[in-house]
Amino acid sequence: MKIIAPGGSRTNFRKFDHQIAVSPDTAMKIIAPGGFEPPSQDPESRMIDRYTTGLSVFILSFNDLSIIERDLYPRLNLYSTSQGGAPNMRAYLEILRPANCAMAAFAVFLGATIASASFSIYYVALACVVAFLVCGAGNVINDFYDYEIDRINAPNRVLPRGALKRWMAKNYALLLFTLGTGLALLISTAAFVLAAFNSALLYAYAWRIKRAGGLSKNLTVSYLVASPFLYGGIATSQPWATLIFVALAALANTSREIVKDIADLRGDLGECRTLPVRIGVRKSAYIAAAFLLAAVILSPLPYLMNILGILYLPLVGIADTVFLYSLLVLLKSGEAAKSARYIKVAMFIALLSFLAGAVR
Repeated sequence: MKIIAPGGSRTNFRKFDHQIAVSPDTAMKIIAPGGFEPPSQDPESRMIDRYTTGLSVFILSFNDLSIIERDLYPRLNLYSTSQGGAPNMRAYLEILRPANCAMAAFAVFLGATIASASFSIYYVALACVVAFLVCGAGNVINDFYDYEIDRINAPNRVLPRGALKRWMAKNYALLLFTLGTGLALLISTAAFVLAAFNSALLYAYAWRIKRAGGLSKNLTVSYLVASPFLYGGIATSQPWATLIFVALAALANTSREIVKDIADLRGDLGECRTLPVRIGVRKSAYIAAAFLLAAVILSPLPYLMNILGILYLPLVGIADTVFLYSLLVLLKSGEAAKSARYIKVAMFIALLSFLAGAVR
């Protein structure tokens, strides 16, 4: 594929899926007979797809559930609408991305477990519900503003296929934001402030930040992915011990977000000024590699700081190995979608290492 900016020169990236030339101004045209190539469907990719379908409910990627959407939801008949074209109630569940919301709630519980040996089940359970609702609201409002992009990248999602009207989705998101932040008042002032801040940031991300693009977009998503650990610490009134986990999760997820942007270049052109659209695929891949390497280098710290026990080390070692392999896939073969899947698997293993290390 070749992407050429009028008035700009053509730059060939032999090792990547895309060839990009970026001019200073940049209205871009796509020159490729038959359009963009479909995602790789080699046997290894299909194996990873099947594997991650089973693991997706446990993975720290709250803004992406494409594998479950493609493989699991059709089997559960979630794509139907009721008679007369009214939205099926299942559509309201699907657009939440409930597996991602459950993972956000679980991360809150894990953060609480790491932060304190004893805590109030009531406050932590309430914090998990708040995280579920706010995460779901963010997913819904993101789909509302991503309607045009999803018509290209994810046409089987709830809104592009017409299972739910857009105005219904927006009202649904606002209701969920209100419920989540309202319940946070029952925990503490700090819990309410963080829930309200994250709610506002989720809305701003979907409305403006995502389209502004660049690295700020990826960093915003990664903070939101990592913040449930901090919320669990706040629910126990001991948030400081969770900060290293927030940093590790944010670094790894920033890398994955950039890699996903490389894979999603087709739909983002003309809609979002993502990092690959702005600076090209090769430079974006190197930036993603830098974030992931930072996460790998810092990964022993929870043990060295005596926050987690010895069981943390073998599992995080496996996670780091998969992280490094994902970089080889990205930098040597240029298969961004496959690399993102490996990063997702590694994040799941890293999450297990947090859980194992919390057992003393």
